[in-house]
Amino acid sequence: MWQIFAIIALTLAYFVMQEMLRRCRLPVMWGFFLLTPLVLSPFWIMTNDFNPFPWIKIYSLMFCVSWESWLRFTPAGDKVFLRHTILCLLAANIVEALALDVLGTGTAHNLNALAGILLLVTMPWSASQAHVDRASRYQDIRCDLPLAWIVGYTLWNWVFVYLNYPELAGHHVAVLSAALTLACLDRGLWLQARAASLGLNLLLLPNNYAGMLAVHDATGWVDRRFAILAAAISCTWLAIHTLIKFNVPQQISNLARTRTPDGLTCFLDASEWPSQVG
Repeated sequence: MWQIFAIIALTLAYFVMQEMLRRCRLPVMWGFFLLTPLVLSPFWIMTNDFNPFPWIKIYSLMFCVSWESWLRFTPAGDKVFLRHTILCLLAANIVEALALDVLGTGTAHNLNALAGILLLVTMPWSASQAHVDRASRYQDIRCDLPLAWIVGYTLWNWVFVYLNYPELAGHHVAVLSAALTLACLDRGLWLQARAASLGLNLLLLPNNYAGMLAVHDATGWVDRRFAILAAAISCTWLAIHTLIKFNVPQQISNLARTRTPDGLTCFLDASEWPSQVG
């Protein structure tokens, strides 16, 4: 029971902290996510024995948050070609984790890798999907991602952590839930909140890894059957989202309505004949 309370407390803490960071200006954001990692890097490297992926993720996330902060608080965020980078960085974040699942072995890794691919396939890529809200008091980055896609990302990302870094799965329930909760209230702010909450988590990770595990260590959650089930749920959710996004059910329905049992085209509406023949 105490584990549930710990995760709820962590979720509330990350939710509050991501809201506090939302109110910070560029110098503070760069102080946290650009200057601090540079200053602490020697200490981090000496005191931690991570494999390459956590280091890649830590520094790439610090860059992403610093870059997005620059876009928020400077005229650079109004340039269309620079707004493209917001979704490109999100895609790069997915590809980093996807590569680890592709290299993994077993059904759960394969299913979650497929889920990651479906996330990339269904991502909106237009620069108009992301912009800096200059009318906002906090100069928020708003990103028009469907809630179904956000939920799919949340499932996929948690399964990724569970499969590859199970001891941190409890922490990432909190990290992901904090941003997802905000998405349910205002999905346009999800990407900014997601970057902030994960950035805070990764900033704490190399400073006191043992301390984080003392708060919550989910190693005992490991179960192969549950891993496969969780990956299957993630993959199924995104497969359904993909079918709906590309209107596959409607296309199948239209095809069924225009075919007779013997396979011949049936023109039910004479007004459609020219377009069907042409």
